[in-house]
Amino acid sequence: MPVVAVLQSFLLVLGSALNPGALVVSAVYLAKERGARLETAFMTGGLIIGALVGVVVLVLIRVTGLELPANLTPHYGIRLGLGVLALLLAAFLPWLRTRLRRPAEQGERKPSLSTRLMEGAEVGGAIVVGVLIFAPGVQYLAGVEGISAAEPRIAIAILLVLAAAVVNVALAWIFLAAFMRAPDRTQTHLTRANNWIGWVKNHRDLVVRSILTVVGVYLVINGTLGLASN
Repeated sequence: MPVVAVLQSFLLVLGSALNPGALVVSAVYLAKERGARLETAFMTGGLIIGALVGVVVLVLIRVTGLELPANLTPHYGIRLGLGVLALLLAAFLPWLRTRLRRPAEQGERKPSLSTRLMEGAEVGGAIVVGVLIFAPGVQYLAGVEGISAAEPRIAIAILLVLAAAVVNVALAWIFLAAFMRAPDRTQTHLTRANNWIGWVKNHRDLVVRSILTVVGVYLVINGTLGLASN
């Protein structure tokens, strides 16, 4: 197993875990009456979607025969393509937001599905919110693609993909662990952090675009150098 390739892939997954939406949702759920239960359900939804997408990517890599090191060119080509996609999303995210919100401007703007489900404070709704918030982005897809291609042994590859799903929901389980250990202290810290959390919520596009730009530049450089040296 190319250890360096796996570590680089997990760094991409870690970048995916820096999810501003997860921070906001965790703060809301842990402030509710059944905070630990709702946060657990939220994290479970994220684990389900992360593991499902990871296994699908793994199957596609195996079916198409893109495992390393036999097929370096397609691997780096995929990375280059995902990097370009990340940069395009970073550039056009404000335009996409505007296009999606335009129909709502004609009438009263409705809260998003995630917001409505969070207000309901139901376990089933929290699972769906986890699926929506932790829906894999470019950096997660690039990470699990690298993991799937780097490990030839299927059993180990599955374990690594599942580990990536756990890393992807890191913010949720870190908050949950802190809450279970010291609920009052965690609530106090979350209350003190309300201004910062509010800034993240109000500037979510800026945060997301910054992360996409950094990841996109890395993937473009990595993919280009890999193609040039192959």
